[in-house]
Parts: sequence; structure tokens; C-alpha cells
Amino acid sequence: MSCRAITLASPDRRRALARGSALATLFAGGLFSSTEVRAAGEEVAFAATSVPEALRALGGVQAVDSEIVLTVPDSAENGAIVPVSVSCTLAGVQEIFIVVDTNPNPLVVRFSIPDGTEPFVATRVKVAESGTVYAVVRAGGTLYSACRQTQVTIGGCA
Repeated sequence: MSCRAITLASPDRRRALARGSALATLFAGGLFSSTEVRAAGEEVAFAATSVPEALRALGGVQAVDSEIVLTVPDSAENGAIVPVSVSCTLAGVQEIFIVVDTNPNPLVVRFSIPDGTEPFVATRVKVAESGTVYAVVRAGGTLYSACRQTQVTIGGCA
């Protein structure tokens, strides 16, 4: 199986731009601090119920990048504890996200990568059923992604 690139249709882009413009206006008007604006965007991303919705909240995905190495088992016996690791050689990595398309809430985790730190994370995530796991990396203000298919024998999410 191969991963398919995620693209956002025009109505989705318009909706994301409208949401971003509203938050920017509230920030510029002094009604929200930068921390509150960022938290509002993350709250929307973590509450998303589809991969495109979660990615819109993060700012969309520009391109699949070969500099991102996503390691996920081809077959996971237990979906409650699927090992995932992400590393990349992109310059200026700020954040790494893990997204699972078959989960009720696809955005699983966000890692903040401090300046001067090697962009590598490893964790175990819950995966509801067989599907695609995405690694989304924010580097230099742009989002990049890589994906892998995994088969799950026993589901991890209800």
C-alpha cells in the first residue's frame, strides 16, 4: 500500500484562512495574547475528527518530504501500544506532530523541538485500526509530511 498526499480543496482553504484571519484580528486588537491564539489553534487541531480537518488547523501540509524518516511497524499486534519514531534532516525544525487517519481524533501528539536540538522523537501511540500514520514536521514555518501504512490486529481506540 502507498500513502496518498493530502491536499486541501478551495472551500477548506477559505475556511482555514477565515479562521486564521479571525484569530489574527483578535490578536492584533489586543483581545488575545499570542499564547491564547496558539492554544486556540491547537485545541481545534486536537478536537478534529478527520485528518484534513486536523491538518487545516495546523496550517495545511505543503509536501511529502524524503528528509523525514517515519518508523512504524508494518503490522502491530496491539493497537493500544504502537511504537512510532520520527527523525528528519530538515533545517529549523520547530514541531513534530503524529497523526493517525483511523483514530476518532486523528492528531495524536505534538512535540515542540527547541533550537539546537536533534529533531527526533519516539513514542507509543494508540491506533484504532489499520490505516495510515503521518509524521508532520513544521520547519522554518512550513509544514512537511511523511506517511506509512500499518496493519493493526487488535484495535487500540474505542
